Amino acid sequence: MADEDFITKSGVKLLSFEEAQQLLEDKLQEGDDRVDLNDQSFLSTILNVFADVKTKIRGFFYNLLLNLYIPTATGIFLDYLVVFKSIFRKSAQNSFVNVEIKGDTNTVIPISTLCVNKKEEEFWCLQDYTIKPDSGYCVECDIVISNVLSNQEYSFFLSGNNVLDHKIIYYSGNGATEQSILEGIFDVLEHDTLFLQICTVEKQTGKLIIRSKTYPSNPFTIQLGDYLNCNIATLLVRFVAINSGPIDVSENSISLKNNIAGVMSAGNTKNGVLGRNIETDQELRERYNENTITEIGTTQAIKSALLNEDIISGITFCEVVNTQIGTYNGYKVVGIEAVVYGGEDQKIAQVIYDNKPINVFTTGNTITQVVDSETGESVDIYFTRPVGIYIWVKVEIRQALEGQIPDNYGELIQGGVMEYSDTITTGDDVNVVYLRNKIVNKLKGLGYIDVKVAKSVFPTDEPQPADYEDEELVINAREVALFSDSRIIISIMNS
Repeated sequence: MADEDFITKSGVKLLSFEEAQQLLEDKLQEGDDRVDLNDQSFLSTILNVFADVKTKIRGFFYNLLLNLYIPTATGIFLDYLVVFKSIFRKSAQNSFVNVEIKGDTNTVIPISTLCVNKKEEEFWCLQDYTIKPDSGYCVECDIVISNVLSNQEYSFFLSGNNVLDHKIIYYSGNGATEQSILEGIFDVLEHDTLFLQICTVEKQTGKLIIRSKTYPSNPFTIQLGDYLNCNIATLLVRFVAINSGPIDVSENSISLKNNIAGVMSAGNTKNGVLGRNIETDQELRERYNENTITEIGTTQAIKSALLNEDIISGITFCEVVNTQIGTYNGYKVVGIEAVVYGGEDQKIAQVIYDNKPINVFTTGNTITQVVDSETGESVDIYFTRPVGIYIWVKVEIRQALEGQIPDNYGELIQGGVMEYSDTITTGDDVNVVYLRNKIVNKLKGLGYIDVKVAKSVFPTDEPQPADYEDEELVINAREVALFSDSRIIISIMNS
């Protein structure tokens, strides 16, 4: 064996135990039975040898213990044994299914609403849903004309599939009719590339039907402008089996247990995700023998993985928040929701699936399918694309008596605002104090500054003066504050 085979990664020569023992004896004899503690090379060699021996002995006894007892161990004793190899027994999982619920706009689907399959096994939803096109869960809606006007703008904002607030506009001409306006909007949509990436459109008498391109997957959000309305919409609502195990969620097997006023239909046109019972001892042994490691993760692991620039390109921010934890008949149900701004849907979904705890389901307003590497089955992964909240900033300044505000003060103020915007993320409130400090740090010669903020649902809807506040602006966990130079209003007062 070549001499370099005994060199460790740290560059220290690795000796056998007998060689190390002899080296120690020789060293002690040379040094009058004393060791020079400053002899770094000698000490490193000895420590490496004994550490290596300790590791090998420990590994030998671990393997001996496992090989002797795993074939016959059961229950918790088996769990204790396999954990030496970072293998954990798979927990029971609950089946879940996405139910398409169609109904009148503004109809509420309350938390804990029950569905059943053909065997009358129960499922329940874990949050309130409101049927409307801007709910974040819409997969189909109608658009009707609420007011017929000539020479008028008819518009709405569309979000979905990584497209945020895409504005679609149609201008009616002279002598407009309901039919001409609908046909005009239809023609605009048929030639709008971004719209066609997300949705399809169909003409029906007196209305247009907007539908997710991958119906019933990938919900979209529509915020209707003036003179447009929605009467009926379809939401994709997640229902989770109350009991764990392989409870049937095959297509067209789910229905509401009780009627809800305003709901026209409810069902699943796609298979749900089948749950499982807790892993048996035999299944655990087989997985141990294959030396597979369970995909165990935490919300922090998901967050870290999503922020890894090698996995997600162009991501601005992601946050993982626990959804509501509910109980039903004593059973605790937990879900996680990743709120992600930027990045590609497919990569995000795969990262979440690879890192999420095995007994936890995902939720959100965006659905992407991934493939389980063990079973080859397609699995729906949910996460949330945040709703954009448009921030307006009003800045009033006055020059100090002996100061001089730079001529490019407007550019400097805008720079301070946008620099502040880079420090906040999805779900972060807008802190006026921090924002003011960013602006002040950019300007010299100030005698007075007043900064106020307001928000709007649409990017061009300037708030009223009374809407501006000099206090913290609350942004919830499923929203993201969006800043722009065009929404910064600056005025300068006379000294």
